[in-house]
Amino acid sequence: MDIQKLVEKEVAKIPQDLEPVFERAKQGDSDEVTMTMSYMAYAYGKGFTEYAERALDDWPKKDYIIQPMVYLARHSMELSLKWAIEEYEDYLGDYSEETDHHGLIKLWNSLIKLMEKAGAPTNPQFSVQCQRLLNHIHETDPDGEQFRYPHNKAGEKFELGPVVI
Repeated sequence: MDIQKLVEKEVAKIPQDLEPVFERAKQGDSDEVTMTMSYMAYAYGKGFTEYAERALDDWPKKDYIIQPMVYLARHSMELSLKWAIEEYEDYLGDYSEETDHHGLIKLWNSLIKLMEKAGAPTNPQFSVQCQRLLNHIHETDPDGEQFRYPHNKAGEKFELGPVVI
């Protein structure tokens, strides 16, 4: 299955009341390179998509690309969460949430807290799906190290385990 079809299938599941948020994100899509959180989230997400599409052509012959590909996916999720948090913080004028870490679950919880504070529309089913994916990634790589390095800061080797997304 090609990545675009997979993405379109998942995008079709986005609740209608959340579509304005995604429309706003599309409007920020330009060729002008600016070092903003939205640009970096977009760039890593786009990089993952392009990388994954080409990787599927050679699958499973080049299984060594799993780690960098999954890292790009994880990092794009992290940046997207940080960007969304920034947007809500700006909207609310509330900059109390800490984002100087790599914890997907902590970032998700911060985003949900800000969304509720802003009275943003929520969809419990969609939120559960997002949280399930983030939990899955978190269980394998809680702090963004496992997909980037062969060992942790203490020198303990990471096990190269199966990653299923």
